[in-house]
Parts: sequence; structure tokens; C-alpha cells
Amino acid sequence: MHHKAPEVLVADPGFYGSLAAVRDLGRAGIAVAVANHAEGSKSASSRYCHWQETAPPTSDRVAFLAWLKSFGQRHPGCVLYPTSDDLAWLMAAHQDELRPLFRLYQPALSAVLALADKAQMHEHALAAGLRTPLTFSPTSLEAVRDLSQRLSAQDFPLIVKPRTQTGTCSAVKGLVVHHAGELEAVVAEFRSRHIHHPSFLKEAPPDIVWPLLQQFLPDAQANTYSLSGFIDASGVLRTSLACVKLFQQPVKVGVGIAFESRAVVPALAQGVEQMARATGYFGVFEAEFIHVQQDDQYFLMDFNPRYYGQMHFATCRGMPLAQMVYAAAHGDTARLDALVQRADQLKAHPSDPSTQHFCNRWLFSTLLWAQRIKGAMSAADHRAWRRWMNTGQVFDFVLDPDDPEPWRTDQRVYWRNWLRHPRASFRELFQ
Repeated sequence: MHHKAPEVLVADPGFYGSLAAVRDLGRAGIAVAVANHAEGSKSASSRYCHWQETAPPTSDRVAFLAWLKSFGQRHPGCVLYPTSDDLAWLMAAHQDELRPLFRLYQPALSAVLALADKAQMHEHALAAGLRTPLTFSPTSLEAVRDLSQRLSAQDFPLIVKPRTQTGTCSAVKGLVVHHAGELEAVVAEFRSRHIHHPSFLKEAPPDIVWPLLQQFLPDAQANTYSLSGFIDASGVLRTSLACVKLFQQPVKVGVGIAFESRAVVPALAQGVEQMARATGYFGVFEAEFIHVQQDDQYFLMDFNPRYYGQMHFATCRGMPLAQMVYAAAHGDTARLDALVQRADQLKAHPSDPSTQHFCNRWLFSTLLWAQRIKGAMSAADHRAWRRWMNTGQVFDFVLDPDDPEPWRTDQRVYWRNWLRHPRASFRELFQ
């Protein structure tokens, strides 16, 4: 498949954002190489993957950095862009070593840290006029004890979660605290289970090992508003789109598998742009907000300084983020301007902003049946969701008649994992 020299290197080939980038770039005639570390990865199986090489996973920071340097020496001048939190941090921390080998569109480590570390992100969000859930970032047991004495019953429940998912070798998504009396014990449990790689801790602030404590907002399960787009090196938000996450797997706290388009809220876009300028961040982003519908308020809960899971939805709606990165990394402002202008022209603006749907159709169908069998979903709701999958403009995470193999690969990977880990899979499907 080595018809031409690779022009872009894409890592984390099992991620949906990586597959979106491979397809976006490949369809534009750009030769894409995939750093493949696992059997049956979606991105490597795409027809738009021109070149693939066996590489360590990006979570193995030392080995992957060594492999990157080797690849860059053999194929100098490829565009490299983060496809995961681990790679975003690695590239920012080692950009002086990578810049002679790759074309980068890379902000400083301080910018990535300011947004990937939720404690710092919280402060920058408030400074930019954005709301966040009630948030605490204690860095000692004494601070945790003091906090437990100061909090009132109305502040609970709290979620104890990582300040960053970067550099973890044993990750915990979040633990719930229902009252002050159990706060110290839950924090201790979190610290015993959430372990970082030693190589990451050498580069990160020492207090990154402490968790973030954030007030739990029930709307987070069904009202996550996602704003994504492209910020140029001068800090200008060039283009953006928005959507809402309607369903996730696992159902209570998990990765989104069904989304619906929404209009961009100007105040949120302005706040994100202000955060980017204050921190020095530029490039692709996804900012996740909890939308509390009762008060029509938005609370920033996460900022992803990289490609993200449902990025293909943005491409389908007229915002080719991977191509924008390619143009910006080459310093081709004319091409970037043309892409932004074309995106503004192609973005659909239906009168009803919820007519564009995006889902992993077969996985969503499987999860709906599981919820129906468990009795957690009524027959009427099940029928309504099935209609949703066939209403309006419907785009799929992986299913593409022009590129069918990633869809088959995705199913094989899920079934293999379900069969290898039946108990955990049962909990995820039927919780």
C-alpha cells in the first residue's frame, strides 16, 4: 500500500477521532500513515490508510516517543497531531525534539496543562466568564478533612474524579460521595486506584495525583452540550459547531454513542475563545458543558485539546478539522482560509437544529435492546429511539459504504472484548 510517502501520521488507531481524521485527510488526497499497536484497529483497516507501521501504544510514553523519533527520521516532514490526552501531553512536553522531524501545530506545554488539568481549567473558565460546577481541588489529607467540615448537605453528592486522564496506567473515571462523613475515605480509595506512569509524573505538577471534587449535576447524564472547532495561532476561533450527547455507554457514566446537532451558543464560543487566548492554546478543541435546562445554564466540565470521539460528525456537517490542522501545520494560510470559508458555506443551518443525528448505529441498537431486556426502558421509549435513528440526516460513527472495513472491525473488537470480559461487559450493557 506504500504508493506514496506518508504526509500525515495518525496514532491511537482504535479511536473514533483517529478514524475520522484518516477518512477526512484520505478523501482530500493526503497520504495517511497509521501507527498501529493493536490487532484489528479501525483506522488501520480503512481504505484511506495508505501506510501503517507497528508502534507501541501512546500510553507507553517512553517507548512511543522513541518510536516517533525513529519514524520521523525515516519519514521527515509528516504532520503529527494529538489523537489522545496522552499524545497531547507527550507532544507538548517534547515538541523541541519532535519539531525537527515533524510538521507540528503545537501550543506550549503550559497551554495544554492549563486545559487538560481540570483544576486549572476551572480557574481559567471562571476568568473567562464561564460557569463550572462547584469545584474543589484539595492537595492534602488535611485539606480534605477541612473541606468535609465546611461543606453543607446541599453540596452533595460530589464526584471524585481525576484532574486529568493523561498518563494513567490504572484509571478511575469517578467515585460518588453522598455525604461529608465518607469524603476522606472515598478520596483515599481514589488515590489507591488511580495510578500514573512514573515517566508522566516527572513532567507533571506534583499535585496532579490528587483528585478533583466536583458537585454532581444530574443533567450530565442526558444534557451534555459539546462545542468544537478550530482556533488559530493568534487565538481566533475560526469556526465551530455544537451538538448534544443523548446516550452513552455505559449508560450512567460513559462514552457518547448518540448525538444530535444544536446551534452554537455565542456566549460559550466567546468564553472558549477567551480561555484559548489567556492560556495560549490553539488548534482543534472540544469543550463539554452540562446544560441545566431548568435554568438554561451551561457548566463547563471538560476541555479536550486534541481530536475527539465524535469528530466525524463535524466533518459531515462541513467542518473538516483534520484538513484544517494539515493546512495550518504547513503554514498554508490560504488553504486554511479557504477551508474555513467553505465550512461556513457548507454548514447546515436547518430551522430545527435537532434534525442532524449521529450515532454508532449497531452499538446503539445493541444497547437499546439490552436496556429493554433489563426493563430499564419502556417499549414506547425503545420505539422512539429506533425512530430517531431513521429520522432526519443520520450520520454513523463508522458505517460508510465507501469504506466498509472499519465497521466490520469495530464489531469484531467489541465482540472480542465482550467475550473476553463477560462480567464487566454485562455490567456495562445492563446497568
